[in-house]
Amino acid sequence: MKKLSILIVLAIVAFFTAGCFQDFPAKCVQTEQLSVPLAPGGELRVSTENGTIKVRSGDVKEVQITAEKTVRSRTDAEARMFCEGTKVVGESQPDGASVFVVLPEGHRHQASIAVSIDALVPSNCNLDLSTSNGGIEVAGIDGSVKMQTSNGRIAAQNISGKVIADTSNGAIELERVSGSAEALTSNGGSRSRKPPATSAVEPPMAAFSSRELLLVPMRSPPMEA
Repeated sequence: MKKLSILIVLAIVAFFTAGCFQDFPAKCVQTEQLSVPLAPGGELRVSTENGTIKVRSGDVKEVQITAEKTVRSRTDAEARMFCEGTKVVGESQPDGASVFVVLPEGHRHQASIAVSIDALVPSNCNLDLSTSNGGIEVAGIDGSVKMQTSNGRIAAQNISGKVIADTSNGAIELERVSGSAEALTSNGGSRSRKPPATSAVEPPMAAFSSRELLLVPMRSPPMEA
């Protein structure tokens, strides 16, 4: 029964994806780069409506953002127009910094827009990450991390603070989290492995791994009244 449900979901996704590509055959991809100041211990807030978010720490003093914009539309000219009209904005605030996407006017029913964001950050910061459709990956943060997506896998490792992970459809994998962890998923597994009590947080790794992760109970979503 579970296998049948999965096949039905995949068939629905394939149907709508094929329809989207048929309606919007033209494609434009552009990359933007920007830097945003972030004070030590400040909070970085990153949000995108449709795309992945990847954050890793490095030897940097400012947040370095690389954003990939992928736009599909009916013609090459329209795809390029909507791609150039999609803006990735970085703002510095007293308590941290924000990175977000501003979509062009008139794009609805005219184009499909996805923006994926990669961020290189100082390790001493807090994160608040959200996307409506895409996975989230984080590595090497000496602070708290909040991650939320409506559809996608969430993975985090080498985190020394509190972790909150919430996805409506996808697995959650937490590895070497020394703070408290809260995982909520409506459709997917939740796995976590904490470091030994005497070990320090390890340096960030180049890739995520699910080796030797332990299955832990998931928190079920609250019942509606």
